[in-house]
Amino acid sequence: MANHIAFPHDRLFKSIMSNPEAIREFLEQNLPDNVKRAIDLATIQPQKESYINQQLRSKMVDLLFSVEFNHQPGYLYLLIENQSTCDELMAFRLIKYIIAIMEEHLKKTQQNILPVVYPMVIYSGKSKYHGVTDLFELFGEHQQLARDTLWQPFRLIDLSQIPDEKLKQSIWYGVAAYTMKHIFKKEVTDFLKNVVELLKPIDKFGDIDYIMTIVSYIAEVTEIDKETLVETVKTALPTIEEKIMTAAEQWRQEGRQEGVQLGKQEGILLGKQEGIHEALKTVACKLLSQGRTTDEVVALTGLSTVELEQLKK
Repeated sequence: MANHIAFPHDRLFKSIMSNPEAIREFLEQNLPDNVKRAIDLATIQPQKESYINQQLRSKMVDLLFSVEFNHQPGYLYLLIENQSTCDELMAFRLIKYIIAIMEEHLKKTQQNILPVVYPMVIYSGKSKYHGVTDLFELFGEHQQLARDTLWQPFRLIDLSQIPDEKLKQSIWYGVAAYTMKHIFKKEVTDFLKNVVELLKPIDKFGDIDYIMTIVSYIAEVTEIDKETLVETVKTALPTIEEKIMTAAEQWRQEGRQEGVQLGKQEGILLGKQEGIHEALKTVACKLLSQGRTTDEVVALTGLSTVELEQLKK
């Protein structure tokens, strides 16, 4: 029965809203004064997009109109609910539709300016509409907290503007924040020493996993020599020696795999005749020119020290 009713509803409203006079009268009668003052009815244009899914098409119809709000692009979104009972979550559902309209607008314009989207719902049920029209009422006892937090400027924590001393006032968060703040500094040796000092209180608590999370992050993001990293951490935090040595071996294995992969890629570029071994030599030359030590290059490429000495010459 619902589908039987839906299609006439669909045809009726789409036909009415294709009539310029009908649209004008509808908007004049139903838009609040502040919105009417902002829009230019002469610019209203129907859009083809629909934002309700197939499952809901038996219950509602939606129409989208582009219109200028104070000479800027915007939209009027009209949802016609043609079921006998109202949707208790309509206020929430509308938010999802509005976001979808905004996303589509951003794709079309290739700009970072969001349009105003003004939603309206026509309800034609048998009884009075009893669903909430205010989204915040759906938060129950947390309604006021939702009003105070949602759709407000988000809380920005700009680590670059927070003094190091303030960050260091916290133990666990402090070392993580300090590490993220300084991770891209060129002088990584001093940076590492400072991080290790901040890790010492955590070491006393025995939270080895937390320490290894910070250390692994440094190893992954910076270009610091892994042997230097291991020795610095192991010396300052002897309780995690076993963990750091296990991690060091894992980094070596990953380095070897990376070197082989680089070699394979170079081999493809240099041609099949030259082969992967020659490509690994090319990789080794690049690594040596970057200041990598002989031991590091051996670990990364699998080449012998003799071959590397020949390459250096």
